[in-house]
Amino acid sequence: MRYPTRKAIAPCFASAPDTAFDIYLDTPTGGHGRKGMALLFVDSHSQFASYGQLDPPVVSDGKPRYNFDWTVGGLTGADLTR
Repeated sequence: MRYPTRKAIAPCFASAPDTAFDIYLDTPTGGHGRKGMALLFVDSHSQFASYGQLDPPVVSDGKPRYNFDWTVGGLTGADLTR
C-alpha cells in the first residue's frame, strides 16, 4: 500500500431514492448531493471529498461513475488526488 491516507476502500452507501449504490458525477445519486461524497480510507479515517479532489470517474454506460474497488489504480494507486 503506497498511499493509505489517499486510497478509498468504501464510499458512504447512502443513495438517493430508487438509485443504485454507484455514484455518478453531477447527479443526485449520492446521498450527500452533487458536490462530493463521504469516503472511508485504508488508514481508517473518513472524510467528505469533493469530486474535484478525486481521480476522474470511470465512464460506464455513457455516464461518469465513481467505483472505489481495489482494481482502480491497484494497491499502489491513490483515489484522493488533492
